Amino acid sequence: MTEFSVRAGFVGLLVACLCAGGGVAWAWWSTSATAESPPVASGRLDLTAGPSAEQQFLMGPGGTWTYSALALPSAFPGESVARTLVLRAGGDADLAVSGSAVASSSALGQHLRLHATRDGVAGNTVVNGMRGGTCSGTTLVADRAVTATAAPFFTDLTVGAGGTLTLCLVLSLDGTAPSGLQGQSATVSFTLTARQEVAP
Repeated sequence: MTEFSVRAGFVGLLVACLCAGGGVAWAWWSTSATAESPPVASGRLDLTAGPSAEQQFLMGPGGTWTYSALALPSAFPGESVARTLVLRAGGDADLAVSGSAVASSSALGQHLRLHATRDGVAGNTVVNGMRGGTCSGTTLVADRAVTATAAPFFTDLTVGAGGTLTLCLVLSLDGTAPSGLQGQSATVSFTLTARQEVAP
């Protein structure tokens, strides 16, 4: 809120003067004052992302980042990997953040599964040579196929200005994936968008 005050010295001061002709004339004195607001500066919206609050590699606005740790090379049906993704509102306003996921291959993508939670912790194990990832936290989407058509996996989650939002992601290869998918690969892309939480 801009606050200002105005002080005027002589406003409407009536003064009498005697003219040479013997008559009386009247004149009004006046003055004016200018009120100025403090400097007005525009705000800034910025969403960053990384594997932790201390490591933010996707610096906005715009840009891309390859999350190499969220990879599942030479995967067998039923294997999975889990990683955390921390978003930060680096600007001057609360943000409403949404995320979508899409696979580069429709053939393999329909057998890739995404499980996402909020405020969770990622866990990874290897049992009998099989990799497994899990996420605690509040479920946002449960084991949904990642297709070649982008689809949201969370919408309008609030991140306060200067604050963070922790997501936990599990990527897995469906246990029923057919043998015809051997040797194929796909890239899963996550798009994060943010808008000002409350319009003026």
